Amino acid sequence: MTGKRALVYIHAMEEGEHIFSLREITVGPRTEEGTIVLSGLREGERVVTRGSFKIDSAMQIAGMKSMMNDGESLKTERRDSSGAEGSSGDQLSEASAGHSDRFSGIEEGVSGLRLNMPAGYAGAAQALFGAYLELQSALASDDEAGSRRAVRSLRQIAEGEAFAGLSMDNEVRTFLDEQLQAISEASDYGRWQRVKIEGIREDFDRVSQALLELQRRLGHGGQEPLYEAYCPMAFDNRGASWLQSSEQIDNPYFGAVMRRCGEIRQVYRGIDAEAVQP
Repeated sequence: MTGKRALVYIHAMEEGEHIFSLREITVGPRTEEGTIVLSGLREGERVVTRGSFKIDSAMQIAGMKSMMNDGESLKTERRDSSGAEGSSGDQLSEASAGHSDRFSGIEEGVSGLRLNMPAGYAGAAQALFGAYLELQSALASDDEAGSRRAVRSLRQIAEGEAFAGLSMDNEVRTFLDEQLQAISEASDYGRWQRVKIEGIREDFDRVSQALLELQRRLGHGGQEPLYEAYCPMAFDNRGASWLQSSEQIDNPYFGAVMRRCGEIRQVYRGIDAEAVQP
């Protein structure tokens, strides 16, 4: 946001490309969960809440629309397989510390984008996130066998009746099923039996992205806070995020080699037990 105008960058994907568009919005009061947006956003749109300055700088360098000038949306493009230079999007992807499939610092940081927690979700979510945290802790401890035990439990919960039997509206059901499917596909126990811990960590990254989406839109169901951590050096400096139960960094991507590498980027409060539907 800048001056009297409330400006944000909206992130979208189009044919596999990252697109950032500048949007003027009207904001209301701040709450403990974030800033309320009164107008200018549609449900489901993703707002850049960290790294806007870097994106804006890249926009200005490319001579495109930014918070300081006028222009048009900036579409990121990649180098092709022959090594030819791409467009100004390459500058944006580097400036934003972008990943090949996602950009760090992009999250649904507007309270209005959260979904209503369905009755019974809290209990099922606590079991799912609990299994995930066991997996995260095992990887941070370089416990290969422990990580395999934890992922079996995680997949069983994701595919079990605890979530399938819940009653909810179509929007919530579609979102929840998408994340549970992503967790199930990434936690293939047969594959985890065959690969070394480095391969397990690659799949854990995919699991983490699905759990983070669940956290941001539905919550983790527990009463204790969870911490979103980020390590910029994971996967050859591509960077990766994860959830953990303590404030001290416990890096599952490096283990003992660099166990304290990273930073806390978000704290997710626990729920009020009295406000949860049984």
